[in-house]
Amino acid sequence: MYYDSNLLSAALDDATFPIIDEMMEYHAPEPPFLTFAAPGAARALSMYGRTVLATRDPFGGPPGDGVEVRIASPGDPMVFPPGRFGLVHARWTGFGGSTIRNLIRWLKPGGILLVEGPDCYPARNIAGGPYRSVAQAVSARLDLPHSLELPALLMRHGLSYVGCRHQALVTSAFQTLLQSLIEQGAPWPELKAEDLRDWPKDPVARVPALMNVLAWGINEKT
Repeated sequence: MYYDSNLLSAALDDATFPIIDEMMEYHAPEPPFLTFAAPGAARALSMYGRTVLATRDPFGGPPGDGVEVRIASPGDPMVFPPGRFGLVHARWTGFGGSTIRNLIRWLKPGGILLVEGPDCYPARNIAGGPYRSVAQAVSARLDLPHSLELPALLMRHGLSYVGCRHQALVTSAFQTLLQSLIEQGAPWPELKAEDLRDWPKDPVARVPALMNVLAWGINEKT
């Protein structure tokens, strides 16, 4: 499942930008670069070279100068030629099937694969109350990849120098995203009406209920 809404991008970009800058500073991958369903990441990558934004939304707004938009899915190995990109980035998409193989297939030798996935650990461990009930219900409804497996997944596919970082989302952006998901998912029979009404006033609602997990590795194969 794709989460390429503007709300999600706003909630995740602040966590992703420092990682992109580190990748560029320490590894200096050669352009062009490729990102799936992440307009904000595409704009950040375009500051370092030509960037392709792959999306399923042909009617999205213009991503900015230096960004080429393609209608494409990471599940289709033929949408890009092999060995094309110095960095490939995928955000909150399923990593089953051939997806990881395809993402690596499109990397140049020495190229970097950067993937993002959500982790609902905070939602399972915050204090009980309306916010926890709502956050857990939303997490249960989302078809989320298993982010804790991402580093091992990259290793199993032969990437080297694998790294991982957990980062909390910006709280205000997360709350906007959460409210949008609640509204889209109504009705919620597993939730009390007062929990849906009162969760923004819960004192623990200052804590984002999802973490963003970023994992990366280098393709040393020639």
